[in-house]
Amino acid sequence: MPMFGHDLGKNQMFKRSSALCAVASVCTMFTVPTQATPETEAFIQQNFDKGYMILNDTSLSHKEQRMELRGLLMELTASRRIAVFTLGSYAAGAGPAELDAFSDAFANYIAAVSEKELNRSENQTLKVTGSTDRVADDSLVRAELLTANRPNEPSVKVAFRVRTAETGAPTITDIQIEGVSLAITERDEFTAYLQQHEGNIAELSKRLKAMADMLVEKQ
Repeated sequence: MPMFGHDLGKNQMFKRSSALCAVASVCTMFTVPTQATPETEAFIQQNFDKGYMILNDTSLSHKEQRMELRGLLMELTASRRIAVFTLGSYAAGAGPAELDAFSDAFANYIAAVSEKELNRSENQTLKVTGSTDRVADDSLVRAELLTANRPNEPSVKVAFRVRTAETGAPTITDIQIEGVSLAITERDEFTAYLQQHEGNIAELSKRLKAMADMLVEKQ
């Protein structure tokens, strides 16, 4: 696995992410026997269908699509919680303003990556296949990414960790792609970068902003 510091220079960060890249958790193993509620499964299915609808809406300009997609992403995910998690131990020494700036840069980058991946995967659909509850407010929803024009191609197994936010609404806190937690992968890459750059979170925020801008320009 390449370290985040090296990936920054090559614009290859989050290569393992899909359209749903945005997001974080401290767990990769879920061993729970009970099925989650149908509402939790519907939360995933309906909102990712909505994401594809935004990108297929020809009445929207490219900028409007990007803004609506970012709004949907922010609504679905615990973005600040995810961002702080990815900083690992470096988050403890950061001030509120520094964390705010990083959280914003992180959210913008994830939105740009998500838009790129959704555009690239326009023939794909997400199908929820089941779910389990870890505890009452912590569920794992399993799904598959299917390619419509390639029915014989193996599906990509994905899973979403869904927890209850302070508002009582469901929120995504991690995505697993073929069993690999993106939140933990991102945390490992970010902390490796910070180790190489004297823990400079502001510099990491600038890099994320630059990469997000580059992705937007190419779309």
